[in-house]
Amino acid sequence: MSKIENCIGSGVKITQVEFNIGLNGHMYTENGVAVLLRQAGFKLYDDAYFVDNGKYLGNDEPTFVGLTSIIASIKEIKEKVEDLCDILQQDCIAILIDNYEGKLIYNKRHLKQVPKLKFDSDLFINAYNKDFSKNYKSNKDRYDINNDGTREICG
Repeated sequence: MSKIENCIGSGVKITQVEFNIGLNGHMYTENGVAVLLRQAGFKLYDDAYFVDNGKYLGNDEPTFVGLTSIIASIKEIKEKVEDLCDILQQDCIAILIDNYEGKLIYNKRHLKQVPKLKFDSDLFINAYNKDFSKNYKSNKDRYDINNDGTREICG
């Protein structure tokens, strides 16, 4: 029985994950990165990824930008992205979960004494225009951030 069949009726959550993956430092092309994401269990449509010019440590870098979905916990997603970091020889990969939570996921060999950068939404390249998209509803409409750092679904 597949994971989906096993979960029917149990409140399955499909998580949207946007990726920004640098294309320098490894042999993979845009299509090669797409294949790796699919092999890791992320659903990625052919028209849902592209390459744009991103920045890492102040330097321009061609960046794979992709919109995916997956049935997995946040912990499982993080582990899958850590594995992708190692395969792609990346220091880190930027992801945005459900239009709400941005993270930089570092590779497993990152030295603890080296400070990690924080996710910067100004540097993140969105996979689609969130201001005008009719296909997706921003979580800003669904979540109310409380002063204590918790969130509640509104409405």
